[in-house]
Amino acid sequence: MARDPKLSLIRSELRRLSLRGRGLSKARTEAKGRARIKIGVYRCEGCGQACKKPEVDHVIPCGELATWDDLSGWAERLFCDADGLRVLCRECHHAKTHSKPTE
Repeated sequence: MARDPKLSLIRSELRRLSLRGRGLSKARTEAKGRARIKIGVYRCEGCGQACKKPEVDHVIPCGELATWDDLSGWAERLFCDADGLRVLCRECHHAKTHSKPTE
């Protein structure tokens, strides 16, 4: 089944708006080095490593937005409280996103 291009556009724009600056402030650490300039460095909540380009992950996945009927529940999960988000490095986020849930 082909995706509705309007839904794809809505999905992209809502994701961009929902994550703007959310979740990163709790993981920010101060970079240390010769120059005493604060640089945005974040601690991955998965592996604990510092990273400069973190990704924000939903603790409860938003799920698929395949049909217009999915929009309401998907958007509700997307715009969760900051407690529903965590900061991960790219590798941890990829591993979490593409892992199969265990039941």
